[in-house]
Amino acid sequence: MSGAAVEGVDFERWAVILCKPDAVARGMVHRVLGMISDEGIAVTDRMHLVAQTWQAHVAYRDMLADTGRRDLPSYIDAAYAGQKVSGRQSGV
Repeated sequence: MSGAAVEGVDFERWAVILCKPDAVARGMVHRVLGMISDEGIAVTDRMHLVAQTWQAHVAYRDMLADTGRRDLPSYIDAAYAGQKVSGRQSGV
């Protein structure tokens, strides 16, 4: 996937759940997704990927807009870029 917007997806009913690199490294993905499922949210379409720098910046765009946090882009790059993440779609 290129990260492009998905046409025809009803985002009132669907969301993307990302398990961050630390959760993947600690083997917690199954547990985290299980807790979400236990709350009645159907979790489907699991995929593993390596996070690209731009993807982390998009996910944290609100925080990056805070000009008082000039160190944040480099922190996000170090924490996410090139790291394994696990993603799933969920439907409510």
